[in-house]
Amino acid sequence: MYALVVEGNCLHPEIGDGDTVVIDPATWPQPGDFVAIHFNTGAQPIVKRLVDKVYPRNFQIHPEDEVEFTFRIEMLKPHKVLRARCWLVAAIHRVVPVLPMGAPELEAAAAAAAWRA
Repeated sequence: MYALVVEGNCLHPEIGDGDTVVIDPATWPQPGDFVAIHFNTGAQPIVKRLVDKVYPRNFQIHPEDEVEFTFRIEMLKPHKVLRARCWLVAAIHRVVPVLPMGAPELEAAAAAAAWRA
């Protein structure tokens, strides 16, 4: 897992400017998940909400392919649906749901971690 600091308010109110999100590259994202998208162009990764189901095979490019695979992502403020080209994407990783401080699940996880230490 790793973390990214979000720049901008396009995902407000769920994720705001300066929020840190935790990313789990081991879990394949599903529609409705927030995702970190890393581009093979060297551009900074972006965080958006995934609209379409994506499949790993869509990111494997073959010279004979006549179809360009894309998937849709969205921003919330202002609401806008964007299309991303799979061949430009180096990786797409799921953002782990963030629990507010004081949430019972968070307290239980902290207690379990302290017990193991």
